[in-house]
Amino acid sequence: MEPPSPLPPPSQSASSSPLADFQRIGHNTFLWTPSSYHANPSPETPLILVFSWNGAALKHIAKYTSTYQALFPHARILLVTSTPATAAAAATSYATASPTAAATKSTPLPKHGKPAIATPSPFAYTF
Repeated sequence: MEPPSPLPPPSQSASSSPLADFQRIGHNTFLWTPSSYHANPSPETPLILVFSWNGAALKHIAKYTSTYQALFPHARILLVTSTPATAAAAATSYATASPTAAATKSTPLPKHGKPAIATPSPFAYTF
């Protein structure tokens, strides 16, 4: 299995992308993992799911993800984006769902067994 490719596409430089520190793990699916997670992974580390609105610009999505990075500096962030074309195409559904499911399955539930949900925006959930 190849390592995830960094965001953005090769036509842009990494420094020009508002989400340059996210890694592409699938079609329209990106993961941000803080350095503290690699140093000391814990079952209590939250996973924040962010589902962007249809066709949102990366700079607008970054306003939400940077807020979550500040609020939960040790949490991983899973971002799923959509465009008008991918929202209507059934073929992309599995391509988006598969890496999303894999990332959420790799995050164990907290000791109390229930995910915590925080919704400062209607587009994200914290597990």
